[in-house]
Amino acid sequence: MPGRGEAPDRAGQEVETTTATAEPESPASTAHLMEAICDPDNIETALRAVVRNKGAPGIDGITVKQLPGILKARWSEIEDQLVQGATSRSRCVG
Repeated sequence: MPGRGEAPDRAGQEVETTTATAEPESPASTAHLMEAICDPDNIETALRAVVRNKGAPGIDGITVKQLPGILKARWSEIEDQLVQGATSRSRCVG
């Protein structure tokens, strides 16, 4: 069959062109992103997923079995460091 497997000939067809605007895009709001990440429901969901997936130990060597106890014992300190780190970085960037 002639023309089979070839792209259709576009001769005579109109092509719509798009021009990019010079205006910057509006960035997504990230003001409270780390607080949302650290939300207890989100952390619990993430921990269940790691346990379910039998995640490998990280660079710190903490195993999936050790993680719940460590998070329970040190969560306040970990959360403070995450939120403060995000805040200090946003001051540098913004």
